[in-house]
Amino acid sequence: MSEITPEQELLNQLKTDKRSIKIQAIVKLSRIGKTEATLQEIVPIMNSDDRELSFFAAQAASKICNKLGIDLNEYIGKHNLSAPSQPKGILNRESFLNPSKEKIPELLRLIRNEPKKISQSLLPAVGAFLTRHGSVDDSEFIKSQLLTDNSNLSLPFLNAAESIAPGVLLEVLPNLLASGECLVRSRAICALQKIDAVEAERHFADLLASRNAENRLAGLGIAMLFPYNRVKDYLITLLTEEKDRDVIEACQTVLVSNPELETALGILDKVDTVASDQRNVLSHVFKYVCKAMAVVGIMSKEEADPNRILELWKEQRLQSFLNDLEVQLSFADSNKKEAIINWIENNKKHPKVEALIKKLEHNPQTEDIYRKLNNLPSLAEEGLQTYELSDISSDNELNSINESIPTDKPASKNDEETIKTLKSIDLENIAQYKAWVTELAQDETDSNSSLKAEAINTMVRAMRGNRLIDIAKEGLRSKHEEVRLASFKALERTNPDYLNENLSILLKEESENLRVRIIRFAIKYDEAEAIKGLKHLLSSEDKNMRSNAVSCLGLCSFAHTAKLLTKQLEKEDHPVIAKQITSII
Repeated sequence: MSEITPEQELLNQLKTDKRSIKIQAIVKLSRIGKTEATLQEIVPIMNSDDRELSFFAAQAASKICNKLGIDLNEYIGKHNLSAPSQPKGILNRESFLNPSKEKIPELLRLIRNEPKKISQSLLPAVGAFLTRHGSVDDSEFIKSQLLTDNSNLSLPFLNAAESIAPGVLLEVLPNLLASGECLVRSRAICALQKIDAVEAERHFADLLASRNAENRLAGLGIAMLFPYNRVKDYLITLLTEEKDRDVIEACQTVLVSNPELETALGILDKVDTVASDQRNVLSHVFKYVCKAMAVVGIMSKEEADPNRILELWKEQRLQSFLNDLEVQLSFADSNKKEAIINWIENNKKHPKVEALIKKLEHNPQTEDIYRKLNNLPSLAEEGLQTYELSDISSDNELNSINESIPTDKPASKNDEETIKTLKSIDLENIAQYKAWVTELAQDETDSNSSLKAEAINTMVRAMRGNRLIDIAKEGLRSKHEEVRLASFKALERTNPDYLNENLSILLKEESENLRVRIIRFAIKYDEAEAIKGLKHLLSSEDKNMRSNAVSCLGLCSFAHTAKLLTKQLEKEDHPVIAKQITSII
């Protein structure tokens, strides 16, 4: 079976009951139509009582006849087709649609000097004539037509304005954008897009949101004028409710013409949110997008298999869900927080949940939750608040203890087991590990940053002394983020004055995770500098960073943060963070 040609597809559209689609098909046939079969379908429409259909059919027939090298009137007579009635006198539609070379100057003089002699019924043909033969001298005439008519018959004059008189567009576009005809609006949006892309996109979105299916179709017809990343979101949202078969197929055509993995995943995001009928629609489009990705070579056939994409989506959805949980843990009320913790506890064996638990340790807002999930004492219970040096054992005491302690390292198969051992050390069993822990913590080579960081954490927990302070000061200069983080936490609890003295340097920290902890500390000493740092964090793509920044702003004077919080609320796209900001305000 032969594949249907674009010309045949447009001929099929002539049978639609959607008037705008029929007009658009006729206009497109005037450009690509080149067969007598097309001419036979077009000519009868010239006799339509609908002035718009009649004109566009006459224009298409004239152009097709020119391509075929035949005379339209002779063709009509030869095939016993009804000829459309023409105005009396020498001028008729054909005079302007297909003028002889010698007639062009005469017609231009008539338009410019005696426009009132031109019959109203011929004006659309005059617009088509000016598009090809007019000049900037015809600007006023074109403008007057576009200001008085915004029906589909104004389209030839809009074409003329874009071709020879773009200066009039700013004056006439408001009238055209207010047209009740979707084709006029869509063409006006095309013209506006070259002048003001943002405003044009707003009108485009209005077309897609219309209750009238023909308006939505007209919008889809110009979708490719706009950034595809935004267009696909409009279309996927539209498909969640769309019932009209033509609109669904048009959406599918646009999405399949730009096949992307993100599009397929975006469709799956909506599948569970709609009724069963719409679920079938979305599933159908999803499969076509997957097929298109394989056809154009974006992915292999195996990779683009719908079931494979579905599995990938499930993984990403779980990760997104877990990321949101981390944000919510920073802000949720006690009941919700407890429910989230219980869910994590019940699913902690899943690798992705296990990774989330590890992340909680490094977030100052969730560190206590990490401890709870790992059956460790809370920060308060462990006594990790700031200590006075008078509460800390002297180095002489520590040295005398160290001399009586064996220096053998505990047997460990790998770093993971070593870290597990370090985490298990507390005040009760530190004696047997003190020298080994100190050796790991003061490793000047930073050969294993994870072990060094955990050793510093262990010293904070069980070995408070000046040696820890010296190790932590040195650790702040480490090239490894985890060592710097552990060192900062140690000094925050044992020597905050040192941190305060070096605050200007510390606030230049590149790691967002550590910087937010430094800023939380800085609020107590230099609120203005802290707010400046938080302003930078609010622009982070990481929602956990933004959530941390908002929490920190909540600790600052509201008089100094109100404007910043309000501005962030206007652009914040994460609902939990937006709620967090609203709560502070």
